[in-house]
Amino acid sequence: MMSRNKLVVCFFVFIVFGMECWGYEKTEHAMMNDWILEHSVSGFDFDQYTRQSLGIDGGMNERTLRYTYLFDWLTITGYRSPLELIVRGGMEEDEPFWRCRHHFHDPLQPWDQAGYRYSGISGESSILWAQLGAGEQSSWNGGNYSWHDARDYFYHALTGTDHHQRNKDLYSTFLAVGRLMHLIQDSSCPEHVRNDSHAIGGSVYEVLLMEYHSGRIEGKEMFFHGLLQNSQNYTYPFSLPALDLGTLPPDARISIARMVDTDWYTGGNPDVTVSPLIGLAEYTNANFLSQGRIFSGYDYPNQDSSVTRELYVITDPRDSNSTIEREYLTKTGDGDTGYRLCTTSITGEYRLDMLDPVKIYRVSALDDNVLEDYAGRLVPRAVTYSAQLLKHFFRGTIEVSLPDDGVYAFRDSEPADPRTQGFNRVRLLVRNTADTGELMLGGDIDLVVQYRFLTDSEDPADPAACARDPLTNESYADLSHFHFSNPLYIVKSYPGNTSCEVIKPGEATLLEFDLSDEEIPLWAVDVRFFVVYKGRLGNEGEYVEEDAVCVGYKDVSEPTPIIFANSDDIFCYDERWWYDLDNDDNLQALRSMYDTDHCIQSMSVLDILDLEITFTPKGVEPSATPFYTVSKIEPGKYKRWYLITDYNAELHHFSPSYDSSEDSIPEVDIGMSNGWSYKEERPVWKYPVFTEYRGVEFWVEKVLVLPCPSCEGGDDCTECSVDTIDEDQYLVPIGASSIP
Repeated sequence: MMSRNKLVVCFFVFIVFGMECWGYEKTEHAMMNDWILEHSVSGFDFDQYTRQSLGIDGGMNERTLRYTYLFDWLTITGYRSPLELIVRGGMEEDEPFWRCRHHFHDPLQPWDQAGYRYSGISGESSILWAQLGAGEQSSWNGGNYSWHDARDYFYHALTGTDHHQRNKDLYSTFLAVGRLMHLIQDSSCPEHVRNDSHAIGGSVYEVLLMEYHSGRIEGKEMFFHGLLQNSQNYTYPFSLPALDLGTLPPDARISIARMVDTDWYTGGNPDVTVSPLIGLAEYTNANFLSQGRIFSGYDYPNQDSSVTRELYVITDPRDSNSTIEREYLTKTGDGDTGYRLCTTSITGEYRLDMLDPVKIYRVSALDDNVLEDYAGRLVPRAVTYSAQLLKHFFRGTIEVSLPDDGVYAFRDSEPADPRTQGFNRVRLLVRNTADTGELMLGGDIDLVVQYRFLTDSEDPADPAACARDPLTNESYADLSHFHFSNPLYIVKSYPGNTSCEVIKPGEATLLEFDLSDEEIPLWAVDVRFFVVYKGRLGNEGEYVEEDAVCVGYKDVSEPTPIIFANSDDIFCYDERWWYDLDNDDNLQALRSMYDTDHCIQSMSVLDILDLEITFTPKGVEPSATPFYTVSKIEPGKYKRWYLITDYNAELHHFSPSYDSSEDSIPEVDIGMSNGWSYKEERPVWKYPVFTEYRGVEFWVEKVLVLPCPSCEGGDDCTECSVDTIDEDQYLVPIGASSIP
């Protein structure tokens, strides 16, 4: 009997050689994924998506996602970008090497039997492997990266409240998407759709591409790049085929399955495989040969009806400076046509039919010229099909916009503790902008508020403890000590009925969130809003994905102070400031000194009465109903309030006390910016600069003063510098007023 040790060795050798089953080499998967991201294949701009929907200011190339590797005594830490992670996922799906047994799908078999089958080893169909439940692929197989795992990672990355865990989940999301793209690409490898193990030596198709890409063959290093470029000439329609839901296995209901196998090709109808919507595995199976399945095991390509013999002039393999003629079988029927399918003979050898020794056949093979023809059709499809998976995963988008009243959040007084108190209500408009036309038919809706604090030394246990006041110039006086905390998060569920369609295409829907138990601090900076939907995405009567994740993002203004002041109590005349004119004695003294000046004699000191304030999005006509009304601002006093709005929002005001044309001119771009942005692809922190007037620091201000009648008439009026106002002439705040 063979000893146990020998059995173990034999089994190990069998596993190693039996599982050498990659579709493309890792570097080819990486290049395909990279090309898709860099060139917006199939019209999906991933860089734009990361900026506009995920709030990654530097886009897909920004390295903010942290990774850590532990090697006994050594810890390696670094950061990767979304692009790098999707590219890396395309490589890592083949790790460990036995994972690739789940990368096969034979479209002519039932899906539960369509996976790898060789010498007692079997694997899941790549379709079923891609759609295993969350956590089912297992760490033994290299980790969990199915579609459902990716959805879970994505949702937790968007709705988590711990910054480091959110980054880990987003890291895993991009890896998983890259791995899922890998599975689609493998369906363009003939061995992977014809159950050809290509055990020892690997696939001749993949080996050729690897050698061309690596530059090992002189003059061929640009060949693979040319194939990627040709993908722009081939388009896989994004609208997935409408199919009977009853034909979809319950464990493979995500539509990406149909990118691999539509079940249209039955083995006897190869012409259907030229349909633009045909599954990639079906197209590859019906129209191409693998080295171990040349005219065997499958009816098509068919040796009798699919090909004709033709002589081609090719470069002599033994002398690159000369040419020879070689006979090939050209694909002329039964599906796709116009390329060399195989040689009729390379060595002149013959194969004997053991069942009928009288019959002998010339041995067909796949030489480099054949494989180049294969690659010219298969690589562009691998790129465009997997690009559609990328687009399909991120297809759910939501537009977040400012309500018609121009305010996301508002308060009319400073809170007792601006580090923890501020805004307890958020209102915003949302609209379904998924370009597939799919509806968000019901599910959970969350508002995620992301913000930071300015801080000298962040306390992770209590980030607010060391927060600095961002609404004063003093905080920016010494930029060498300018620091900010890691992002902090508030997550609130929409309290309304979400079992039906809430976020709709077309007209936007107003959502309101109660933050009374966890307010947006008044001292928050770098404020951003996310609206996250998790639920049913699709159209009634068609396929509906049950746990899709859609996201909307808006970089909103920081808490913005707005001040109206009544400065009628001071007056500039004859290059001199006169003070406390609301005191009748002071006003009379001024009149006595200039008893012949009509301007001075007609002067009156007024209250600002019924000041109406209205906010709007940029360019929108203000409502007839004011957002906020101040009943009275006495001379020498001011009113301040705070809001979160858009950077380019507008402020409109009117008071019957001041019948001035200025009342019809809006203040524009009122939203304060205090946070990260990108300028010329470099991150910069934009901080505000405040103006001080009479002891008060202003961001958006309106100082209302009745002009001298003589000035109104066109006479010259002297001006005094505000810097020469006595430092004791402070404005005095007034209390709360009314919000209609």
